[in-house]
Amino acid sequence: MDLLKTVEGKDIPIKTRGILFLCALNVQEKKIKIIKELLYDSAFDALNAYSNIHNPESQIVQAGTFQELIERKKRLLDNMKDEKWIKSLIDAI
Repeated sequence: MDLLKTVEGKDIPIKTRGILFLCALNVQEKKIKIIKELLYDSAFDALNAYSNIHNPESQIVQAGTFQELIERKKRLLDNMKDEKWIKSLIDAI
């Protein structure tokens, strides 16, 4: 996956500081899938949107710089492939 693009293949603008990942969790298979990415120019706006959704399996990354945001996105995507991380998410929900 190209980290500079959304799951839909669109470029992530350099001014982006928050990404909200709307996800679907398959508990039996211990897999999580990104359904949609919502991009925000402000980390606060991303957090505000995240706090107002009723989907506990969704995830968020925020950063002060574009480079940090992409690094955190990579870390999250790596975690989403880790069975231990997914189990921890399931337990938390």
